Amino acid sequence: MKFDIEEHIRYLGKGDYFGERALLNEDKRTANVIAAHPGVECLALNRESFKELIGDLRELQDKQYEYNDAAYKPQLAESEKSEYDDLTLDDLEVIVTLGVGGFGRVDLAVPNVQRQEVCLYANGSLLRRRSLDILERQVDFGFSTQLRSGKKTWTFCGTPEYVAPEIILNKGHDRAVDFWAIGILMFELFTGMPPFRASDPMQIYTIILKGIDMIDFPRAIPRNAQHLIKRLCKDNPTERLGYQKAGIADIKKHKWFQGFHWEGLRNQNLTPPIVPKISGPDDTCNFDTYPRTFESPEDEESGWDLDF
Repeated sequence: MKFDIEEHIRYLGKGDYFGERALLNEDKRTANVIAAHPGVECLALNRESFKELIGDLRELQDKQYEYNDAAYKPQLAESEKSEYDDLTLDDLEVIVTLGVGGFGRVDLAVPNVQRQEVCLYANGSLLRRRSLDILERQVDFGFSTQLRSGKKTWTFCGTPEYVAPEIILNKGHDRAVDFWAIGILMFELFTGMPPFRASDPMQIYTIILKGIDMIDFPRAIPRNAQHLIKRLCKDNPTERLGYQKAGIADIKKHKWFQGFHWEGLRNQNLTPPIVPKISGPDDTCNFDTYPRTFESPEDEESGWDLDF
């Protein structure tokens, strides 16, 4: 039996989608979709590209995800949700850009209306209900992965200069990448620059794969610190200092930390070796200057990750 009468089902608006069943199987649907003229633009995604970018949809649906129950308590989620519910971008005036990194820009903003929110106070502590608003979380775990002991992840994320070799090679990685990052951070704190640097991420990854032993250490880095950095940045993750049975205790026992008061650090009563001089909570003279930009970043379409 054949029906020649067309039946209108519904209109799709901006942001709507259709045809997702085609990502699961080969079944063809009898419905037709017509783009209303003029000005309608439809973006299409075929199954091959979807699997290449995301993976098999059925496998994703069947996968058992593990979550930390404490991290998803309803009361915590509610407190995060309500903190800035009534704040919009129109309420803010950007004072200065504090930094630019692999995931975007961090701006210091002041509300245009009479509000009291968050600021870094003179003693370095984070206080709420004050005049300045720092919208970015002090620690952003949006790109983090929770791992149980002995488990690995294959998520590719991180600032290029800090990415460990096993992430680049897609071998799976665990907490060993954190020890690698500590070594890179130490180098940058001594010199102002990371050891692996180039004009674009692909060149950086190539240099990283050559290893830390190919890097010339400047005299500004003491010998004991050089030794610690090289131990933290071993190519083999299992050989990195801190990864063995004693864990972080091995790092704390290194000669570079000899005489360091770890208990004072834990109790937060150490005097910082450097205390920046500022005229007030909105003084940004110690930050680098970045040009204002209103352009959106271009999509990365070089295809370097096709084999991942």
